[in-house]
Amino acid sequence: MHRGADRLQSALHLSQEKGQHGPLIRLLRRYRREQLDAASIRASLKPRHQHLDERFLHPQLLPPELLTVPEIWKPEASGLHCEALLAAHPGLTSPDQLLPSGLLNRILRGEIPLYDDLPALAIDAYAAELRQPQRALCRQQLLSALTHLSLNGREGFRRGEDVAACLDLYRPATTAQNQIHLICSIQQPRLVVIDGQPAEACRLGRCKGWDQVLTAPMDDLDQLFRDIARLHPDTPVSVCHVSDQLADNALDQLMHTWHQRADISLCSSDEWIAWNRSDPSQHGNRQCRVKAQVPRLITRGGLGGLITFRAGHLKEIHTPQSASCMHEMLLALTLQLIARGRVSEHCSHPLLIRSPEQNPSVLDIASPAERRMFTSEQVDAINRVYAQHAGVFLQSGGSLEPHPKIPGCQKFRYEPVNHPLVSIIIPFRDQATLTEQCIASIRLNAGSVKFEIVLVNNQSTDIKTKELMGKLQDNKDIKILDFDSDFNFAAINNTARQICKG
Repeated sequence: MHRGADRLQSALHLSQEKGQHGPLIRLLRRYRREQLDAASIRASLKPRHQHLDERFLHPQLLPPELLTVPEIWKPEASGLHCEALLAAHPGLTSPDQLLPSGLLNRILRGEIPLYDDLPALAIDAYAAELRQPQRALCRQQLLSALTHLSLNGREGFRRGEDVAACLDLYRPATTAQNQIHLICSIQQPRLVVIDGQPAEACRLGRCKGWDQVLTAPMDDLDQLFRDIARLHPDTPVSVCHVSDQLADNALDQLMHTWHQRADISLCSSDEWIAWNRSDPSQHGNRQCRVKAQVPRLITRGGLGGLITFRAGHLKEIHTPQSASCMHEMLLALTLQLIARGRVSEHCSHPLLIRSPEQNPSVLDIASPAERRMFTSEQVDAINRVYAQHAGVFLQSGGSLEPHPKIPGCQKFRYEPVNHPLVSIIIPFRDQATLTEQCIASIRLNAGSVKFEIVLVNNQSTDIKTKELMGKLQDNKDIKILDFDSDFNFAAINNTARQICKG
C-alpha cells in the first residue's frame, strides 16, 4: 500500500493528465485517515486555483469537488443556497460566478458574509472554533467547513444553538430580567445624537428616557460644544450616532454607574454589534469594554459603547470643530481628559447597539470585515489625533506609529536609553512549532533591545520538542529549564525568575 503522499501524487496525476477526478476527490475526503500533510495538500492544489488564497486549499475548509476541479464546480452541489447567495450579493449574476468573481475568496477571508442572515467569518477560524458535536458531525458526514456553515451552522445559528465560538458571539441577545430603577440625577442628563435630524434624534432619545436631546452634524461641531458649555457643569452628556440603537434600560444603568462617584469625568459601556446589513435588529458579538485606560487608549483606541462626559470638564479641553467619524472625536476628547488626570468609569452593561458600517470603531472582538470599516480618510484623521494628544503619555524613548494591519490602532515602541538586559520567560509543554515561532518573532522584533530567553519545559514528551531543545541548547541568548511538576503558571515563572539576569 502506498503512503498517503504517494497516493496524493498518483491521484493528482490521474486528475491532471487523464481527467479522472474521482480518485483525488475520494482521497481528499479521507485526508485524516490517509494522514495527508496539510502543507503538501495546499502546495499540490495551488496551481489549480487562481481565485483562492492558498491557506484555504484544504478539505477541512472547502469541498473536495471545488478543490479538485474549480472550473466546473457548482455551489449548489456543495450545499450552498443559490437564492440566498444572490440575495446577499446583488452584483453576482449567477451562483457559478461566485468563485471567478473573487467573492468566494472574500467570504472565506471573513470580509463579507456568506448570506445576509450570517455574520462575516473567516472560514479557517470557523473550522478551528467549531464546538465538539459540530466537529464530530463534520467528520461523520465528511463535511467541509464551508458546507457546514451553509447548512448545519446556519440552521443552528437561527435556532440559537452552540455552533462555533466565533459564530456564537453573534447570537441575538436575551433581554435582561432584572431592571434597575433610575437614580434621579440632580442635573437632567442630555443625549447628543451625531448626524441626526432633530425629529429622529428626539425619537431615538425620548423613547429611552432622555427628554433633553441635542444634535450636530459630524462636519460642524462648534455649535454643539458651545451649547454644552452653557449647561450646568455636572450635567451628564451622552454621545451616540444616529445609526446606533439604545438599550431599553440604558439610562437607568448609566445613572446607576454615574452616581457611584462624584468625580467621574467620563463613562463608557459595553455594546452589541448590529452585524446584519439588511436587518439592524439582528445583533450579537457583545463587546466587553473597559474604562478608559492609557495603554489601551494610545494603542487600540480602546473606547466604546455609550460614552458620557461631565459637561463642565469638556470646557477645560480643546474640542474639535469637526470630525471624520465618532471614534476620532471621542478619542480626541478622552485622551485630553485622561491627560489632565480626570477619572473614567465603565458601565458593564451593553447600553447601545452599534452599526460598524455607519459608526465604525476599533472593536475588541471582531471579524476581518468589522476591522475594515474605517475609510482611509478616517484612519488618517485618527492617526493625527494620536500624534497630537498621545505623546504626553510616553516616556523618553517611547514612540507610536500607525499599525500596518489594524486600521485605527498604533504600534508602541520603546527604545530605552541605557538598553538594559530583558529576560523573557516562555513556559511550554510540547508545541515545538509554536515555541520556535515565538522565539523567531522575538528575534525579529526586538531591535536593539538586549534580551535573554528562558524556556521552561513543563513535562514535554513529544520527540519534536526534544529535537528543538537539542538544537537550541547551544544558543547563548537561550536558557532551558525543566519544571517537572504539574502545571502551575505562577510557580513556573517564579522558578524561572531565579536564573534570570535581566
